[in-house]
Amino acid sequence: MSVLCIPLDIKREVICMESIEKRIINLFHEYDSTIDLLNFFKDNKQYAQEFILLVCSRLDSLANMAAYQQKKQHKRFVSFIQMFSDMGIDFYSISLPELFYYLHYQLYVVSLVVPKPGRLSMLDVSDYIAFIPFIWQSGIPITELEISRFIKFLLVSIQKQYRVTPTQKRSSKKSIDGLNNVMDYLTSSAQKYWHGHYKDSLGGLKEFLSEFSIGNIMYKEYRCSIIHRYKVDVSDNRFFREKDIYYETVYNNNFEVSKFLNIQFPAEFLLTLLTNCLKNYQKALIDSKKLPLDMFNLICDTVKEIKYLDDNSVPDIKNFNIKFQ
Repeated sequence: MSVLCIPLDIKREVICMESIEKRIINLFHEYDSTIDLLNFFKDNKQYAQEFILLVCSRLDSLANMAAYQQKKQHKRFVSFIQMFSDMGIDFYSISLPELFYYLHYQLYVVSLVVPKPGRLSMLDVSDYIAFIPFIWQSGIPITELEISRFIKFLLVSIQKQYRVTPTQKRSSKKSIDGLNNVMDYLTSSAQKYWHGHYKDSLGGLKEFLSEFSIGNIMYKEYRCSIIHRYKVDVSDNRFFREKDIYYETVYNNNFEVSKFLNIQFPAEFLLTLLTNCLKNYQKALIDSKKLPLDMFNLICDTVKEIKYLDDNSVPDIKNFNIKFQ
């Protein structure tokens, strides 16, 4: 049996006979099989890890195209879903239980972080990339005692305002709040605490808090975990049953407080997130008729249809290390 092979340039000519709108729509139809498979997993309440992998990999690839102006991968991911998810959720909002758990852990290991006065040590670079600068900019003495006191001030303040442990009533306090709201509250607390002892110690607060945004947590705990650490720690039953973001009780017997809250993104939420992003990004491309470089090369005549190229998506040659002999 003979196979008809159509040269790539002829294929491109056939494609380019269609309107640019039609080509964009056809390109996004390629995601239909992914959505069908995700619906199959959800309806049958099976394969939670595969479900998360598919959603995160699709969002990641889309973010690399759409949010190319962001230099860092996690910023591309977060800015893309913030821009196109259309879910009424601020993905820059802070999950206070994650912040509370992290600070409790730092209190537990403070003797290792401060091996001797004046010296800060990072147990894991990725976990301390924001915490160490925050402590350094605080201006407090770099001693185990003073850093412990500072962390305890933050823990008490956070628990007073927000629901961060399973023992607190669900309806009494919220667990997610806007970045500016959290900053304002902690700044106010610092001014009132111990005659304003920490009022000038929160200079690096914004960058530190941002590590605990919904988007960053989704990126680190779902996208990175499923790709680099084999799996995401979710309960299959609740993952397919819940409809929106929820908190699961987790246990760590190493701490004085052994029960903590951990944010969870269920299947329904993730599927809606992906479908909304696909729909809204497709619409944005059709409205602007400006395509990122990879998409432009795929569906356009690179010579005759240069008007459809988004110039901002073309890498600056100065960013490449090119050596001529």
